[in-house]
Amino acid sequence: MRPFLDWLRDTGFHISRGWTTVDGWIGPGKADPFDHQARILGHCLALTSEGKLPYTTILFSTIKKSGKSMWEAAIGSWYAEEAPPGSEIYVCANDMEQASSLVFANMKYDADQKGYKTFKEEIRYPNGTTARVLAKEYKSAAGRQADLTLWDELWAFDSDRGVRMWSEMTLIPTSRYPLRVIVTYAGYENADPNLLLDLYKHIIVKGKPVPELEDITDRRGVPVCYTSQDGRSFGYWDTEPRLPWQTTDYYEQEAAMLPPLQFLRLHRNMWVSNEDQFIPVEWFDAAVERGQAAGLMGPLNMVSESPYRTFPVSLAVDVGVKQDCSAVVGTYYDVKRGRVGLACCSVWNPMKMGEIDLEATVEAYIHDIYKKLKVISIVYDPSNFHRSMTTLKKSNYPMFELTQSGDPMIKASKALYDSLRNGTFEAYPEPTLRDHLKYAIGKATPRGFRIAKEKNSKYPNDAAVALAMSVYDSIERAGVDTSKPIRITSPFTDHQQSSGAFQRPRQRTEESWLPEPLRSRVN
Repeated sequence: MRPFLDWLRDTGFHISRGWTTVDGWIGPGKADPFDHQARILGHCLALTSEGKLPYTTILFSTIKKSGKSMWEAAIGSWYAEEAPPGSEIYVCANDMEQASSLVFANMKYDADQKGYKTFKEEIRYPNGTTARVLAKEYKSAAGRQADLTLWDELWAFDSDRGVRMWSEMTLIPTSRYPLRVIVTYAGYENADPNLLLDLYKHIIVKGKPVPELEDITDRRGVPVCYTSQDGRSFGYWDTEPRLPWQTTDYYEQEAAMLPPLQFLRLHRNMWVSNEDQFIPVEWFDAAVERGQAAGLMGPLNMVSESPYRTFPVSLAVDVGVKQDCSAVVGTYYDVKRGRVGLACCSVWNPMKMGEIDLEATVEAYIHDIYKKLKVISIVYDPSNFHRSMTTLKKSNYPMFELTQSGDPMIKASKALYDSLRNGTFEAYPEPTLRDHLKYAIGKATPRGFRIAKEKNSKYPNDAAVALAMSVYDSIERAGVDTSKPIRITSPFTDHQQSSGAFQRPRQRTEESWLPEPLRSRVN
């Protein structure tokens, strides 16, 4: 089995995009490690005098845009070509999309360039070795005979299912070169379970620096390469930008775009909490100042002379369970100015040891808003809202589901976060909504941040959740009423063409809110 660096020099690992000191970023080529990468990879991936790999577990963790996934893929390809024929390699990731698009995609590109057989989720090498992808589903891992496992972003394996998959994919003792490689950012220190933190403590915290690599240090002069006390595991844990494209300008841009804790985790490889304040409340205060400057003085259903009263409104409903608040929030999208504005907001608190009468509160409020404003959609989570939803649908209200779990709420949370951060959201003074935003937290998930409620918190955030849903819906619709069909009549009628005359069509005044291309024509 050739050392990794010898294989890389003689055979090479094909990549679709590379970087050189002479030309910067270039097109297709072969991977070429920087000095510190070559030393680390060379140390870990060469047989000892006993004919074995020095480690069975390699933890490779450094900051974003350091080539982690690419080098893990290169290790997979090296192993496939150099290990005994018929070896089994598995790429393990949080979900199939991630597994297919990162490490495995790089391995597949290299295999394609070398003429090997590749499939959507499998690569077959000429020597009988196979590489396959596995998502975080422990049942699919049962019974696998893995010689090499490649783990991408182990921090995301924060569930019982992830732990079971990790356990199922234990290396087989009969393998000649058993190896497990993990590339990842730092994770969340309060996650439970926490495979990555356990591994970090085992190798980095309780381990000892590797003498041959002790001169590779961070800015404090602390070594970044460690081995566990039993000598079977290696860890490279780096917090420093060492590559040419990791520039000051790049980090300034990222710091402006990311929540502070996310920036520290991704770009400084630091352990953080998976819960943080969703937004600084000052962002909402700034939105109120912008709204008042733009003439937004109060709820549109209460201010008849408001210039925004005729704008299409997206309502969002968040219904609480027992002892929890319920909220309805409406926003509009100003197409010409590219701004989202607060149209209305109402919050109901349950009586002590009681429940909210949805018919007398939430439903009555929606009926009132529907009469006074141009409501184009009512978005809701069906949980706890089934009866009201059915009633409103019977009244032909434009009802649309938006579940508060998974991707929909992550997208909604991001829409609100970005509009507040970028200054594109405007509001009137609304103390209750301000308080709900103040106490809302952002909870990290493998797919992104979402608004969440802090455990055991006595402060509600239901209006903040409804606001996120409403803002997302307003932006998605871009001020266009998609709940009803819009008939667009061509100005080029047979009569006009035969007469040879063309007159600019008049527009219906009631459609003046629509973008020009979507307005009907009256001849």
